[in-house]
Amino acid sequence: MVEREAALTLRSLGKTQAEAAEAVGVARNTVSDWERGNNVETDNASIPDQRVSVPKAEHEAIHERHEAGETLAQIAADYHITRERAGQIARQVEARQNTPEPVTEDVPLFLVVGNEPEDA
Repeated sequence: MVEREAALTLRSLGKTQAEAAEAVGVARNTVSDWERGNNVETDNASIPDQRVSVPKAEHEAIHERHEAGETLAQIAADYHITRERAGQIARQVEARQNTPEPVTEDVPLFLVVGNEPEDA
C-alpha cells in the first residue's frame, strides 16, 4: 500500500496528519488510523472532505471548469475534495462575480449620487 507508507514516512519527517493526508490523497482520519495500526485499505479509505484546503487561486478555475460543463464529480476528483465542496466553491465564485464592487473612500460622494457640490 504505497499511500500508507508514503503518509507514514511524511509523518516521521515531521509533517502533520493533515499535510501527509493531503499529499497522498486521503482524509486526515485515514492517516490517524494507519498510525494506530488499523489496516485501512486505500479503496476503503475516507475520501478527503471539506477540510482539505483548496488554494484560493484555484477557486476561479473550479468555477470556470463547472461553467464550461465539467461535472462537479470530475472537478472534485482532481482536487481530492467532495462534490459538495466543489459546488460550494463554484457558487462562492459566482456570488462574488455578481456582487457589485463597493464604492471606495477615494470617490467623492457627489460622483456616486450624481449631484455636484454648490461651489463646484
